[in-house]
Amino acid sequence: MLAIRRQSAEVRVGIVGTGFIGRIHARAARQAGARLVGVAGADLANATEGARALGAEKAFESATELISSGLIDVLHICTPHHLHAPIGLAAMDAGLAAICEKPLATEAPTAQLMTERAKDTGVTEDLATVQFATASGALGSVAVSQVAPGRKNRLFLEVSATAGSLAFDQENPEQLWLGGRSGSQAHVRDPLSLSKAGSPGSP
Repeated sequence: MLAIRRQSAEVRVGIVGTGFIGRIHARAARQAGARLVGVAGADLANATEGARALGAEKAFESATELISSGLIDVLHICTPHHLHAPIGLAAMDAGLAAICEKPLATEAPTAQLMTERAKDTGVTEDLATVQFATASGALGSVAVSQVAPGRKNRLFLEVSATAGSLAFDQENPEQLWLGGRSGSQAHVRDPLSLSKAGSPGSP
């Protein structure tokens, strides 16, 4: 297993791709407390403009230059689809953690190769967990997985408070789970028992 190059607790991020998706990844990395070190684009001029727009410290002329710089721990791959595989494989071979936009590759055998390489190097994950605090001080977490087997488009929400909790599962949309210290119960949406406020949204 290759060790991720880390010199401190700070996570150093590089992004390949300067378009819309690159901006989303840049914002997410900063919000998670990472340091956005560099951006690589189609050429140096594109990367320079991208670094300015994304708020990165440095522009790199190519993905290869960014990967081999020794300045980053994590590489975000936000390029056209046909570039995902070669860049991802190069990043993993260099010992970097890789976060790749979907799809992993444009062909199934290549995606399988990337999966096997990720297992061998131990530096790529398909699951991300984000912890956050709201303006009022409430704590929460979000888990995101784009390739969890059997889950195509699941949204699961749970709110836990002092006296009780409630949970909603998009795969079972007619039910709301309520949990308390004395017991738990599942409420099924029934048009006959809904309030006036809830009735318009019911089938």
